[in-house]
Amino acid sequence: MTDFIDLNLIFDNLVMYFTGSYGMLGLLLSFFLLLIFLGRGLDFRYATIFVIPFLGFTVAIGWFGDVTNSQWIVNLALVVASLFYGVAILKITT
Repeated sequence: MTDFIDLNLIFDNLVMYFTGSYGMLGLLLSFFLLLIFLGRGLDFRYATIFVIPFLGFTVAIGWFGDVTNSQWIVNLALVVASLFYGVAILKITT
């Protein structure tokens, strides 16, 4: 069974060989998310409403990871953020 810690290898390789820093990786992922929302037909204003909190969550998760170095805080924040995103996307698309 896979653990969330195994996914850190993927992000470490992305940072080391592709973007150079975690901040740039967060910006790149936010840009791709913005492009996905725009490609699905959402207006630019709605797409930015979804992307800005995602960018804030990535910054907050990075701060928690640096300060306490606890994996459970990162996992909890990801679960809560995904629940909010799921509900918001369901409400806006239906």
